Amino acid sequence: RHSRNGDAVVDPHDVVARGPVMSIVKLFYWLLDYTYSWFVVIRPKTRKGDLVIFDRFYLDLLVDPVRYRFGAPLSIARAIFRLFPKPDHLFLLDAPGAVLQQRKQEVSPEESERQALLYREIVQQWDWACPVDAQRPMEEIACDITHKICML
Repeated sequence: RHSRNGDAVVDPHDVVARGPVMSIVKLFYWLLDYTYSWFVVIRPKTRKGDLVIFDRFYLDLLVDPVRYRFGAPLSIARAIFRLFPKPDHLFLLDAPGAVLQQRKQEVSPEESERQALLYREIVQQWDWACPVDAQRPMEEIACDITHKICML
């Protein structure tokens, strides 16, 4: 993510939340944008056999609403999530909060651990989600994910 002036955002929790109304408007904007992109861009590619990869997904909002300046009740975000087209597969790069904190210090160690636990809880709900041990070297992680994709 980048700020409005193009600089990288280094402290995503140092932002002012939108109000409830603007937060809900933003959710519906994301829903329209994502749904349009899904049916016009993504699905035609996957039908041809192309692989489409995202490095973020709507779940990030449910795990870290502060990062997205979300100021409405999360129950509304969860309800709207049901309307989103879902990916065929989701790979969670899973690691303990302490490991995540070593790699990136955007949030506190406690927040890193909270987010890691919540991601684990969330992805266990779907058969299309697969946790991947991200404590290993990057080459092993890439091989693991590649193997899982090829087995699908």
